[in-house]
Amino acid sequence: MVIAIKCHPGHLADKFVIVTGSSAGINRVIALAFAREGAKVVCSDLQPLARVDIKDETHVATHGEIIKEGSIGASVKVDVGEAAEVEELVHKAVEHFGKAGFSAGIPMPMVY
Repeated sequence: MVIAIKCHPGHLADKFVIVTGSSAGINRVIALAFAREGAKVVCSDLQPLARVDIKDETHVATHGEIIKEGSIGASVKVDVGEAAEVEELVHKAVEHFGKAGFSAGIPMPMVY
């Protein structure tokens, strides 16, 4: 199956997004799509470099791919099962980037 995502470069230039579980799978695709739309992307995962360990997979972490493509990306190791870690992630992201525009994977009440 091929998933086509229509991008509007710069459409989200004044926003940032936190994407949990972004080291692999659909959440990696989501993080890359947000970056292509111009959003600053905070990638979070319990294993931020999970794809690096998979044979025949990319050797570039998601935030590294975002930066390589010319967007702003950061990576934070977070266990989303630990509320304190998620709160700290959100606080640090808001402190660094300002108000969040989107939350991919974090319940909306957590977004400031």
